[in-house]
Amino acid sequence: MTEPERIEQVLDEFNQFNTQIIESMPDGLIALDHDLRYRVWNPRMEAMSGLNASEVLGKRPLDVFPFLQSTGVLDQISRALAGETLTSSDFPFEVPQSGRRGWSMQIMGPLRNCRNEIIGVLVHVIDVTARKEAEEALRTSEERFRLSFEGASDAIFWVDANSGIVTHCNQAAELLLGRNRAEIIGQPQTFLHPAEDAERYRELFETYTKTERKTNVETEVLRKDGRRVIVSIAPSTTTIGRQKIVQGIFRDITEIRRIDEELRASRQRLELLSRQLITIQETERRHLARELHDEIGQVLTAIKMNLRRSQRTADDTLKQQLDENAGMVDQAIAQVRNLALSLRPAQLDELGLVAALHWLLKQQAGFGGFAEHLEVDLADVQIPTELETVCFRITQEALTNAVRHGHASKVGVKLWAKDDKLFLSIQDDGVGFDAVGCHRRALGGSSFGLVSIQERARLVGGQATIESTQGLGTTVSLWIPMSPDKTGQISVRQ
Repeated sequence: MTEPERIEQVLDEFNQFNTQIIESMPDGLIALDHDLRYRVWNPRMEAMSGLNASEVLGKRPLDVFPFLQSTGVLDQISRALAGETLTSSDFPFEVPQSGRRGWSMQIMGPLRNCRNEIIGVLVHVIDVTARKEAEEALRTSEERFRLSFEGASDAIFWVDANSGIVTHCNQAAELLLGRNRAEIIGQPQTFLHPAEDAERYRELFETYTKTERKTNVETEVLRKDGRRVIVSIAPSTTTIGRQKIVQGIFRDITEIRRIDEELRASRQRLELLSRQLITIQETERRHLARELHDEIGQVLTAIKMNLRRSQRTADDTLKQQLDENAGMVDQAIAQVRNLALSLRPAQLDELGLVAALHWLLKQQAGFGGFAEHLEVDLADVQIPTELETVCFRITQEALTNAVRHGHASKVGVKLWAKDDKLFLSIQDDGVGFDAVGCHRRALGGSSFGLVSIQERARLVGGQATIESTQGLGTTVSLWIPMSPDKTGQISVRQ
């Protein structure tokens, strides 16, 4: 190989090496000649712009990319051609031919030959689209966070988990405490609470930072004007940089608690009124039953005796009339007796609940024509008088419904005691009914039977359950604590 051939081979290898470097570069590389025509357009530039080298080489920048007119790049190219090395700021690009768009930055400088003469411009193009999109997403996220943080209706406090110092708060927090941000930030979190509670909340804060158990806390915060505000606090933790932050969302529930207290007081007044009404009702029933039995019953009995006495001296025609009148008096006496027993059976006061249930079940079975069964398991349990009345009245209402609406052929009543509770069950095999719908209508005022069961059970701390399926009968179940001051409720299931 001659020397010229060897030199040519070395030059070929060097050109291939340069071409490999240019084509494998992760960034774009552009070379423009002294006439500012594209001479190099590497594969990365093809990918970035969506234009092949054949569509660009030999053309001037504005021939391919008109948008460069407004970017100042042409001026930078001229300065690079004059010998300067320049770095552009990030600028957007859009290639109409391919629809590609994004952001780039460029480092450009003079392209020199082996004699150090400037023969063009070399441009290093860096695609910063991903970074700009990430920055924009971060800005959007930060703006959304700022709007949600500052625009939140609840007060938000950030507290350093290690020091317990308030590091940030929102506008609602300023309104809650009646203080500006400068008065809040930098203070210990105990500053938010009344002085007498500070130590307790310091311990709660330390416990939360260790366990991070999310439990809402209801407490008071102290305003600048000295007024106390009831709040519900929802804590959470996050890490910002290397700082662990406890975020507390404080919701003012002062008005809610005031309304709750008014409702509680109103319920207590209504319960007291209901108790008084039921007590008055039972007293009046007892009084009327006694009056009917003792007064009217005795008068009717005296009338009957007078009629029988008059029969002895009367003629046959008058005897017949007196006999008819005596029969009507007998009917009146029976009706008065039944009315008195319905108002308040003497058995309930004199013999107790079990005897009264026996009488009631027999009476209703006679009216309804059903087979009855009573099962009692009380051992030596002494039932308070008030609870006896409740059980009797609920049984009376259930049996009345079974006779009037259920058309039952069998009715069973069971009464038993267990674990300091009294249980009662009334079950029939009647036609059943829509228990939920009837209960809803009862609450609307169309009927008082279910409401009566509800009130009587609730007022003595018990729970009544009414289960019914159309065609399969009805079961009324009741349990009552035999110790006072327990809260009861009622449920209706179908």
